[in-house]
Amino acid sequence: MTETELLAAYKRQPRLERRHATFKGVIAACPLELKSDCRIDAFGFWRYVALLVHALIERELRRAMADAGIAALPLCHEDRPCKARTAARVLELLDPLARSVVSHRGQVLTVVAPTLSSLQEQILTLLGVGLSAYDPVASRPGKST
Repeated sequence: MTETELLAAYKRQPRLERRHATFKGVIAACPLELKSDCRIDAFGFWRYVALLVHALIERELRRAMADAGIAALPLCHEDRPCKARTAARVLELLDPLARSVVSHRGQVLTVVAPTLSSLQEQILTLLGVGLSAYDPVASRPGKST
């Protein structure tokens, strides 16, 4: 490597190490004993997909925030502003959201939509996720959801 290439590779190292930390920590990749080649391939592929989804969430949120002119979001604990968003924290904030459908003998009796906080709504909007699934008006029985 030339000195310029070596410097560029060195500057890229923290990003690689961060992905490795995500892979080993958040995704919890650990050694497994698998005997089938198909299972080994499938397991490796799904770990790769999980890492890719984490990276894409972070990148999409960064781009959307830059486009909207938002410097930081209160993603840290105690609602402190955070410039470096991690997908793990974003998913942790969105984890409690659940839409419950109560049905009896195939007939939908009621749909209970989650109540979004303003931060959850802002994150979903920035990520380009439609809020119609969380809309209590659209979730009433007899309405198409």
